Amino acid sequence: MGKPNICMTKNCPLCAEQIPLEAATCEYCGAKFAVTITSYCTYCHDMREADESGYCLVCQHKVVDRRVESKLIEEQEPLPPAAQPMPVGVSTPSPAKRRSTWLWLLVSLGVTALIGMIAIKFLLTVGGWKITPISHTPITSTNASRNSLLPSNLKMCQVVLGTSKENPFEAAFNRQAESALQQAASMYNALSITIVPPAAADNDYANDAYQNIFIEWLPADCSFVVTTNLFLGDVMRSAAKVYPDRYFLALDYLDANEPLPNLWAQNYAMDQVSFLAGYLAAAVSRTGKVGTFGGAQYPTITQYMDGFTLGVQYYNQKHGENSRVLGWDIATQCGLFTDDFGLPEKGKEMGDQLIAQGADILFPVAGRTSSGAALSASLHGNVYIIGTEMDWAQNIRYYHKITLTSTEKRLDRSVAIAIEALVNEAFKGGQHTGTLVSGEISLAPYYYLDNLVTPEIKADLIKIKADIILGQIKTKP
Repeated sequence: MGKPNICMTKNCPLCAEQIPLEAATCEYCGAKFAVTITSYCTYCHDMREADESGYCLVCQHKVVDRRVESKLIEEQEPLPPAAQPMPVGVSTPSPAKRRSTWLWLLVSLGVTALIGMIAIKFLLTVGGWKITPISHTPITSTNASRNSLLPSNLKMCQVVLGTSKENPFEAAFNRQAESALQQAASMYNALSITIVPPAAADNDYANDAYQNIFIEWLPADCSFVVTTNLFLGDVMRSAAKVYPDRYFLALDYLDANEPLPNLWAQNYAMDQVSFLAGYLAAAVSRTGKVGTFGGAQYPTITQYMDGFTLGVQYYNQKHGENSRVLGWDIATQCGLFTDDFGLPEKGKEMGDQLIAQGADILFPVAGRTSSGAALSASLHGNVYIIGTEMDWAQNIRYYHKITLTSTEKRLDRSVAIAIEALVNEAFKGGQHTGTLVSGEISLAPYYYLDNLVTPEIKADLIKIKADIILGQIKTKP
């Protein structure tokens, strides 16, 4: 094998070994590097940081002229302390003296142990002591003895589309599911792998021809199959029919068909957590106007907008305010939609429109298109974003300083719940809904903008969440 391209490598300044240019840690000596990848974005017309798939972190468009900068982090981990020399004037004990010392120590320990055994025997026979065995239970959500309930040779397979890295939402969902599967594999001594199915022509995964291709492709030893991609929901259903002895978990999938005993379809009550986001938006807004828009007028999208609007109205009712929601009329169910989930430029247009009308907090519900609204907010200034589906501050790092919070789907929690049901022989097919009660939806931390959320608002949100769980607050119109 030839040497790597010299243009894509660097020499570690600490050990002089040649390593990849993008390496954050030297594989030879452990030196740490700060690595920054920048490229020219033809949409932003500027040099921008890019993700590992080559997409701009600002607008999510493809970038060109990729450049990698690597800088040694000066403060490396300290080396282990060197052995201290023997102080001057202190002599080293002779071998004979060391042997006598060890012999004396062993005799002392033996005598002590013998006395202890005699005392314990006396207390057991005369004193009436009883020894009760301690039952050791691992600190896990499920007792390890239930491993015997797992299907023999359990192999958990996560189905990931080859294009998922191009979409930060899909990539985040996949990471959540993968993390939960790996934890379960470790807990239950099972195997977890990621598999990539054949691509569908024109991204049409719903047609019968592709479903047949998927069914024939699915590895025979995959006994628990998981996907986070909603386009594969119907495909998973078809596979569940053909393989009734296997278990399938389709995340973010709304199944309106007759339930199958081996297909767990998982959706989320996003109206509940969006209600909290609406209350928060109204409390933080300076203009008294907040904006929202959707990718398309589907029930799975408008539930966000409904919950958000009702949260704003609840804040008005509680505090005697008159904050307005731009972009959605809950009474007429009419509002702003981009009719697309993958074009950030449309999201930017919507963001510009809402900001021009006075909105200083945006709540976009349009998948990757939503990132365009974040770009609009960052360019205008003094406008904040509430992310949807995933924790934006963690997964779209460029916008963490303008991300107030996010309404999260906790797919990792859903995977853990389904696997635990499988372990307990309680796996039940049909539709399952993640709620605030189950912990499968949540409001993300405020991170950089925590100072905008007063202790009073935080206390209100805790109380409102409890009232939603108890059914005392309705989050649907």
